[in-house]
Amino acid sequence: MKIDFKPVGEPNTAVEVPPNRTLFATVEYARTALKGQVRYSPTKAWINGTIIGRGQYNTIITENDCVKIVEVSAW
Repeated sequence: MKIDFKPVGEPNTAVEVPPNRTLFATVEYARTALKGQVRYSPTKAWINGTIIGRGQYNTIITENDCVKIVEVSAW
């Protein structure tokens, strides 16, 4: 599975997530300047327990969402 992101000031990128794994990433979310541990599922992203992305619950992270990935690990 790939999760696509559009890092600030960079081309679109994709992060590989092994099957049946959860992607953990430390990111800086440009629109809200939130920083912290973020957990991604195929359609959701959490930062410190708060859903991020367009300010809505169950937000799909799309190429239009500006997320700068700092560190990524899969569990």
